[in-house]
Amino acid sequence: MLKNIDNKFEESRRSTLPMSNVPKPLIDKIHKLLELSNISKNNSESEAYAALLKAQELMAKYHLELSDVYNSKTEDIIKISCEHKYDYKFRYVLAGIIAKNFRVKAYVSGKQCMFYGYKSDAYAAKQSFEFAYRLIVRNGERLRNQAYSNGLPTKYVFNSYAVGFLEGMEKAFDAQCETLQIITPIEVSNNFETLSTEWSTQQGAISYSAEHSEAYNSGMQDSQTTFGKKSLQ
Repeated sequence: MLKNIDNKFEESRRSTLPMSNVPKPLIDKIHKLLELSNISKNNSESEAYAALLKAQELMAKYHLELSDVYNSKTEDIIKISCEHKYDYKFRYVLAGIIAKNFRVKAYVSGKQCMFYGYKSDAYAAKQSFEFAYRLIVRNGERLRNQAYSNGLPTKYVFNSYAVGFLEGMEKAFDAQCETLQIITPIEVSNNFETLSTEWSTQQGAISYSAEHSEAYNSGMQDSQTTFGKKSLQ
């Protein structure tokens, strides 16, 4: 079954600045950042992801498409699937948060999280999703194992961490979306609306407990460190 992920954010139009107004040093900087973001060429996953976020920020700020950066033809609209080990339910919320910041649409096909949008946006969303998913799983499981080793209740430890992380991530991304006026291209929105007319909506509620406030706060702190302003400089 195909399901649309409802992230409850409105879209609006924005104008595109002419390429003649964009200085070459800026284009060169975006080129370098995109090279750094290539995980197959960069041994540091965190550095690659920070470079991706910075490139995306600059492209959004100056209203650039990847076709503008590389002076190529307009990109195709594609759909792309994400890898997510164990299929944790928080992936629905994560996909929705990322979709609005990377100008794509998120949906579920079977158990698989998918993104729909222009090629460069879709690949950036996929890389962002998989990086954040792995980080949440790794740190959430570590905290749960620590609680078990200390003889403490483990139920909801993982979820509390995930919720804290996602809320911190959404806060950081919302601020950037508002500042840079990031929106989903109208062509992507219209095509997706037609494509998803008869799909059901997938909600991503996650059960967690205030009892594990330390895990929640740890998640919030980790997301602020990863997605906060300082990490994008």
